[in-house]
Amino acid sequence: TNHIGEILFEKNCGGDSECQDDLRVNLTFSNLTKLVVGLFHDVNVTVGVKNLGDDSYNTRVLIPFPLGLSYRKVTLAESNKRVTITCSTEENQRVVSCGVNRPLLRSNTTVVFLVSFHVAPMAELQTMLTLTVSVTSDNRGPSNPHMTSSASVSVLYSFYVTVTRLEESSKYHNFSSPDSRIRHMYKVINLDQRQIPLSIIFLIPHKLGNTSVWEKPDISSSQ
Repeated sequence: TNHIGEILFEKNCGGDSECQDDLRVNLTFSNLTKLVVGLFHDVNVTVGVKNLGDDSYNTRVLIPFPLGLSYRKVTLAESNKRVTITCSTEENQRVVSCGVNRPLLRSNTTVVFLVSFHVAPMAELQTMLTLTVSVTSDNRGPSNPHMTSSASVSVLYSFYVTVTRLEESSKYHNFSSPDSRIRHMYKVINLDQRQIPLSIIFLIPHKLGNTSVWEKPDISSSQ
């Protein structure tokens, strides 16, 4: 026989019997100043939550995240009381929902936890990644500016390009030869999957002392 029961707990709402929690949240990028897509596989954010009011019921932190990131795990960093953190994402929704010691976050509790995201190698995050988190509860009290927090980090993109001098290039030049052409051939390969604009700079000596060496350089390339 299965028995289903309920565990009751006392509501600590102060002298006015109204549970008015006072939630605060803070978000940082865990000392990260630049995110290099293609080089960094993971990015961590540090979330701090405080309840300075009455007991808070079903406290949760919501972290929307952009395409190119995916939620990996949560790690409790520190707290002044015994708490548990559970995070999850709904299928096809780009929001991490973290329960903070649900169903009850006691008064004067402070907790810090790390949320890890995987960074896709081909993610397009523009030049800046900004995340904004919010904290809420079932107390349904008035919101305040401390219940949201944003953090930004600049984004760079790694690439792997090689430039190789080909054997067909000129190895020496005889100035007495009737053929005055000097040829240098290079192969440029983008070994990354990302398409990038690329500039190749050639430094060409025009003179050797007072003698002209290469007066009319002609640069051509394959498609």
